[in-house]
Amino acid sequence: GFKFSPREIELIGYFLFRKVYSKEIINDPIMEFDVYEENQLWRSVFDATGKKEFYFYTQLKKKTKNGSRVDRTAGACGTWKSQKDNPIYYYPGGDTSLSNRNHIGSKRVFSFIPNNINPNHNGRFVMHEFRL
Repeated sequence: GFKFSPREIELIGYFLFRKVYSKEIINDPIMEFDVYEENQLWRSVFDATGKKEFYFYTQLKKKTKNGSRVDRTAGACGTWKSQKDNPIYYYPGGDTSLSNRNHIGSKRVFSFIPNNINPNHNGRFVMHEFRL
């Protein structure tokens, strides 16, 4: 076996791009979970395996039908709070000069903030969101 530890450029340029544009990914190591659902089934994966890191595809949910804002709540259990946003660049041919870079996506970091009514919260969760 091997440990799945892709670089950011691989997550965006290969896995996410192929997922969004319906390209085949053979033996895709990334699972699909709704990290914004009420039941927080994604937490059961951590509890069952004891692992500290997983990769998920998740569908964003809009606050309103025609709006552009994203709803980051996890039911009545808590919410995902944004920390920071960073662009991800691809440097063709390995040339790292600023004039030769292509912006291919972004990475945003979130922390899970439980509500006071969530007695089952037993850890700190950080989510790294990658988008094209």
